[in-house]
Amino acid sequence: METLVSVSSSTNPIITHGATDRDLSAMFRLDRRDVQSRIGDLPPTGQRAGLDIWRIRDAAPRLIRLSDDDPEMVRRILTMHHANLPKMLSKEFWYGQNQRLNYLERTGELWSTGAVVELASDAFKTLRLSLMLLPDAVERETGLTVKQREIITNLVHNALEDMREKLVDGVKRSRGASSGKAFTPSETDDADTEL
Repeated sequence: METLVSVSSSTNPIITHGATDRDLSAMFRLDRRDVQSRIGDLPPTGQRAGLDIWRIRDAAPRLIRLSDDDPEMVRRILTMHHANLPKMLSKEFWYGQNQRLNYLERTGELWSTGAVVELASDAFKTLRLSLMLLPDAVERETGLTVKQREIITNLVHNALEDMREKLVDGVKRSRGASSGKAFTPSETDDADTEL
């Protein structure tokens, strides 16, 4: 059974401040060149006697090699952020993400932007047509005065204009600075032909 020994900062500055590549080589029983290649792009945390030093807790995961079938290695890779994956796994990560999206699209859980726009467009066209025919339908059922017909027509046009403005604003916000021409009304468009 091992005995734990308390280490004060004055006793061992390597533990509290950081270790050089030579110290890391001795601690992990590795060749100094292996230590340098494994810590690679890990930035040093400081210098001691003109030599770069690294916190042991930052360098250790790079210096300890787990076997490929080690459950701890598998857990670490599965919980790792994609930016921290080793370069050789980056391609496989994005391939897997793409396959996941393809699967979700095939099962109907994910829709392409074009499909959503097409469905929304059809729904809004149907709604627009129903609203535009509303004054005629009311007039057939009850009979309207000219003034009542104008009021209903104006209310329908205002509702359609409000809906169009909401759509245009939503697209502008989602796209950032500008929206596509399809959502920009031209000055010659009649209010009846706009959504």
